[in-house]
Amino acid sequence: MQQVTVEATDLAGNTGTCDAYVEVTDWSYKCSPTIASCKATETFVADLDSCGLWISQSDALDDGSTGAQLSFMIWNSNPQVGTTTVTTEVYGSGGVDRCDTEVTVVDQQPPSITCNNYNWYDLGPNSIYTLDPTTFASAWDNCADPATGTTVSFLGGEPTFGCADVDTVQTVTLVATDASGN
Repeated sequence: MQQVTVEATDLAGNTGTCDAYVEVTDWSYKCSPTIASCKATETFVADLDSCGLWISQSDALDDGSTGAQLSFMIWNSNPQVGTTTVTTEVYGSGGVDRCDTEVTVVDQQPPSITCNNYNWYDLGPNSIYTLDPTTFASAWDNCADPATGTTVSFLGGEPTFGCADVDTVQTVTLVATDASGN
């Protein structure tokens, strides 16, 4: 609040004064425009048992937005594994502004594998049997594409068995690998 002196002068040159108090406000917030500022890039780990994540906190992407009475809206707030542009809208008394962040979501969850124990196989016509890993195990991954799935393979390559292996127990190790290399 500021004190000002108001002076009035008539045509005859007589003057009178009084003091007044003035308060300057910015009710329309023209002096406080809303300015959105986002991080240029951000990397997140996918949520457990999901192939994406949910960005629910604006401060995860905000990089110092300014203005009065700010609130945030995040568009495309459920990005999947990979890189996606996520837009943050910043609402304030001085208007609305937007900014973008390149969000990278990475999958760090390994696939799960279930082995089928005690498989019995008869030797083929050449007295040789090469094991197929899909007959021994099945795998599931949080980001598996149904078309490509999760790869199940033998550690050290596909084993082959012959007559010398009849009536013996063979141990094989299976590995499940997802598209992210987990």
